[in-house]
Amino acid sequence: MALLESWARPEMEGARLDSPRRLPNLIRICEKLGQHAGKSLSAALGDATRQACYDLCSRSRRVFTDLIAGHVAQTVLRCRTAAAADPIIVTQDSVCLDYFTHRGCKGLGPVTNSADSYGLWAHSALAWSPTGVPLGVLDLQFWVRDAACHGQRALRHTRSAEEKETEAWASTARAVIDAFDAEPVPLVLVQDRGADLYAFLMTPRPPQVQFVVRAYQPRRAQRLPDGPADLAVSAEALGPPKALPQLWSEAPVRVARWEVDVTGTPATPKRPARPDRKAQVEIRSARVRLLRPQTAEARRGQWRNLVWWAVWVRELDPPAGETALAWLLLTTLDAGSAGGALLVVQTYAKRWGIERLHRVLKSGLRVERYQVDDVTSLQNILSLSWVVAWRILQLTEVVRATPEVPPEAWLGDSELAVLTAKFGRRPTTVREALRLVAKFGGWPGATRKQDPGTDVLWRGFHDLAVAVATWDLARDTFSPTPTPHDTS
Repeated sequence: MALLESWARPEMEGARLDSPRRLPNLIRICEKLGQHAGKSLSAALGDATRQACYDLCSRSRRVFTDLIAGHVAQTVLRCRTAAAADPIIVTQDSVCLDYFTHRGCKGLGPVTNSADSYGLWAHSALAWSPTGVPLGVLDLQFWVRDAACHGQRALRHTRSAEEKETEAWASTARAVIDAFDAEPVPLVLVQDRGADLYAFLMTPRPPQVQFVVRAYQPRRAQRLPDGPADLAVSAEALGPPKALPQLWSEAPVRVARWEVDVTGTPATPKRPARPDRKAQVEIRSARVRLLRPQTAEARRGQWRNLVWWAVWVRELDPPAGETALAWLLLTTLDAGSAGGALLVVQTYAKRWGIERLHRVLKSGLRVERYQVDDVTSLQNILSLSWVVAWRILQLTEVVRATPEVPPEAWLGDSELAVLTAKFGRRPTTVREALRLVAKFGGWPGATRKQDPGTDVLWRGFHDLAVAVATWDLARDTFSPTPTPHDTS
């Protein structure tokens, strides 16, 4: 299949539209947003497509979930195809979208502690194949904070779990589970510290769905024996509860030493740059009984004690001046062995994939520069941008996940012909082909170990699309036309 041609058609064909005549416009909008990533909506779409986008996203007052319904359905199909011996990884997280400089967009609200901030929040779930290729978006939510309620954080304890923004974690988990209700698929949902909420931990799940959550709250817990026959041990026999981080010293060591890649951070006005480094960590795990918090839900009998596994990851010898790496993970996976505990840590490490999706949205597509009149139209165009960002991330990650796949699996004949003519050799693998594509975007290709990043790769896609269009035009114009054969 061609890399740059009609990728949006199968993703958008299942969209819930009031008229099938709108489908070609929807497909064209997505393809143009991808081909002209980083440009303003007017520059990316052009006059005709911009008017079609306005009709589709604004005048129709459409719900954004209708626009991406086809992509969600295609994602479910890809998950069912990819799920084999290993489960599908689903990462979810929230992201703040700041439109402080675009006050003309009506219906937005504060997004930070400052009442003068202006924007909205989004929460999404991204599915990953066992080999590390992003399969698509399974759920997307938007919400706007009420400016009249700003500054009432102290009253959060008086609200039920369903009334809080953090309900997005549980509602997304339920949406992901419901998407596979007809044909269950093994899933592992991976969450950051924002999901360490008892309401989320209590989310009902079928047996084929597992959770991995990075712990944040110092919950009261009791360590249980590893054997499954000992789950009914009474609380009195286990002794007084302790804060969950304090149980680390009682947990057995599962992996004495394991190397973790720690990604560095660029320099900021308030913080110096931190280079990438290797960290040697120790992994411990124990089965724990999490005691329900003393909240209104617990007093009404809605919450109960939970039995999960806790996994501690601690760096042994951090470099001077560096903060030691320390994770505390809660999971429903069996972490009672070295292999099980290590699998939990490796699964949680894949959570960074959704952070890369947010980076594509903000730095690649620059969605925070969209100038739209109202919040409904903004949510609609943002939902399409989420699909485009998945496509960009997919093309980047396929190099790392399946580098030896033949290039014909992703590139068409014209694209391969242009790369061959430009660089004097025909690529033999998809990794080699995408490295050549990145050179179109200005990547120097100075090292054999490091693959091109998302931004430079997508600039290369754009320049390659222009070159392919010119190539096809020249071929059709100047190639000799075969003389019709007289068969009379």
